[in-house]
Amino acid sequence: MIFKSVAKVCTMLGLVASVSFMSVSQAQDLPLQGVKLEIGVSPAAPFIVVGSSLQDITGIDIDIIKELQRRTGFEIANNRLHLSSFSDLVELGSSGKLDIATGAFTITKERGKIFHQSVPTFRSHAVLVTNGSKGIKTINDMSGRTMANLDGAEFPVKFDPNVERNMKLLNESSEFMTFYAVYKGDADAMIIDAPMAHDAINSWAKGRLQIADDIEGTESDFGMMFKKDSKYSYILNEYLDQMRADGTVEKIIHKYLPGYNLPPELQPYNVRLSRATGSNTTAVAVNTMQELPEQ
Repeated sequence: MIFKSVAKVCTMLGLVASVSFMSVSQAQDLPLQGVKLEIGVSPAAPFIVVGSSLQDITGIDIDIIKELQRRTGFEIANNRLHLSSFSDLVELGSSGKLDIATGAFTITKERGKIFHQSVPTFRSHAVLVTNGSKGIKTINDMSGRTMANLDGAEFPVKFDPNVERNMKLLNESSEFMTFYAVYKGDADAMIIDAPMAHDAINSWAKGRLQIADDIEGTESDFGMMFKKDSKYSYILNEYLDQMRADGTVEKIIHKYLPGYNLPPELQPYNVRLSRATGSNTTAVAVNTMQELPEQ
């Protein structure tokens, strides 16, 4: 079954996945021509979707990486992606071993201390997912219950102290295994961003998992994590911003999420306007105007 094949892949995290990326023409004069980049991904559908084969990796972020490669000319080191759990990916990236880390990363001030964060490409909110048999309607019903969570990820909401004190926590190594813990009944609920919840509920977990609550005040921007203090990161971020402005990012998102509407600040016209006026307010962690560090 689908969830068994995905679970098998998730138990193999930490391996290196072979993915077909384009070959860049040597005749082109591109800013990262000949540069080899280390890229790590963590399964988080629809951003990083791992099929039954380790060579079958697709998703929004994969398509964005391929387009960045086409525009800038970089090569994937050893033609391999590092397929890792979320926590391992953060560790690899923060230690400077990855040039790009991605897989539904939210842009935060804390993450900005260890990564060069990209311009935002997506905005979402968190939802509470349950298996439908526990009578849980909101996070306030989690006292005495078990909450599954992705290891290394922080909750996007603050719990009532009494609820938090009496809530058990089950950490899992991947997004899928977090869903699966709720699916099996090892945990009562989980908090996850809406796109990932809808992807699971409309596919392998259909009829078993459900969204109990759309959690207010949990909107967050997604982006890619680039290597801190690398001149390549500035170049990648600039070209990613160009992709937002010309509608490429929006087109890629709609390939996987046809009904998704970009918020006004992330729509191509407004991104172009921000670039033209030099007031790119959506780039919460963009450093393209700073002096490039030595590489």
